[in-house]
Amino acid sequence: MKREPIIFYLILIFFMICLSYGFTEESTEENIVSVPRQLSLFLVFKGNFDQEETLLLKQSLLIKIAEDDDINLVEPVIEEDLTPDMRNIKADELKSDCWLAVLVTAKTETIEIVYSSYDLINKKFVIEEKKFIKDRKIRSLQRSFWKDIIIDIANKYSQVTGKLEIKEVVEYKNTTKDAVQQKGVKVVFEGNPGTSIQGLSEEALVVNERGIARIELAQASTYKMKAVCPGYYSLEQSFYVGFEPVKITLKQEPASRIALDAYLHEVDYLGGGFVFYLIPNYYFLELSITTYIKKLIWPVEKGDTKDYESPLFPVFLTFGFYVNEEDSFFRYGFNAGVFIRLFYDNDRGIILDPVAGWGVKLFGFHAELSTLKKIRFFYEQNVLVYITENPNLLSDNDMHAINFFDIKLGVRFIL
Repeated sequence: MKREPIIFYLILIFFMICLSYGFTEESTEENIVSVPRQLSLFLVFKGNFDQEETLLLKQSLLIKIAEDDDINLVEPVIEEDLTPDMRNIKADELKSDCWLAVLVTAKTETIEIVYSSYDLINKKFVIEEKKFIKDRKIRSLQRSFWKDIIIDIANKYSQVTGKLEIKEVVEYKNTTKDAVQQKGVKVVFEGNPGTSIQGLSEEALVVNERGIARIELAQASTYKMKAVCPGYYSLEQSFYVGFEPVKITLKQEPASRIALDAYLHEVDYLGGGFVFYLIPNYYFLELSITTYIKKLIWPVEKGDTKDYESPLFPVFLTFGFYVNEEDSFFRYGFNAGVFIRLFYDNDRGIILDPVAGWGVKLFGFHAELSTLKKIRFFYEQNVLVYITENPNLLSDNDMHAINFFDIKLGVRFIL
């Protein structure tokens, strides 16, 4: 192969890699279910508050908590001045996994707030007692009075949510003194039979013939799982296990049956293909055609027997399969097949190429790069065997009846 096409291949492959990173569908994180922490609120007022001030402070705090996605307020609000141990017991009764205690004291011109928060999952204070002072004027009470405390709480619990690994949860479950609190919660998955659910145990769960899979998991914990099933797109999801049995229905999207290819053959010649997946996104048949009518980039050199322009149309029938999963950034597979070489003759119309009318695609390596689910950039290298009685007509070298470097670069559009 000439040096210029090789350089062009390298530049084009680099461009495809950059492009595949640049165009990204919704990230996995965006598809993950939001899992807020379950928070109990202990709110106590002391001093000479009037009814309007008390109501305004309480409602504004509840509104601020409700606006944050990382925490979910568990009703009711407890307006008792309790010890930390008593708060733990009360929060546990309300099936919360953390609590926030706020003491609001009225002074002459100001309001003093002391607050703390305890994480029942990790058995530790995430915020020790903190104090701040605010102006007591009604206007000040209406202007983001609780903003600082809510940001503080949300930051602490957004760091905890989703970061308990399964091993850590099991160790916590086994070492806790409160065995009753940490007994397993039944989790039931509903999905397509044969679905493999990964990430929840050492061995993957498998959905049975009735579409059910069961497991017991530690309470008050966040888990992340991946569901894989042939014929369906992989599904990644996080979920929260509280204190009651959980049922999760897997929303599995059927994988595609059809795709279209557009490619450059040997850099210069246009081609296209129709792909039918026997098993969606895994085993496929492809019917493709390349045209040698016009070279696109490199001009034909005089006396060159390999690069030419001709009314020649090779048609390939290929069977192929992928090795790894369809959502992989780098996906690869292998294929093989047969082909015929159609030639347009002005007098006889479309005929088999008299030099080499047909052949065998002995081996093909197919590699795809993309972060997209339905647009995949691909590189394919094939070994072609031409069935001909005149191999020297194909090239200066008799061995060119076998082409070890039949290359395609293109895009696969999955419909």
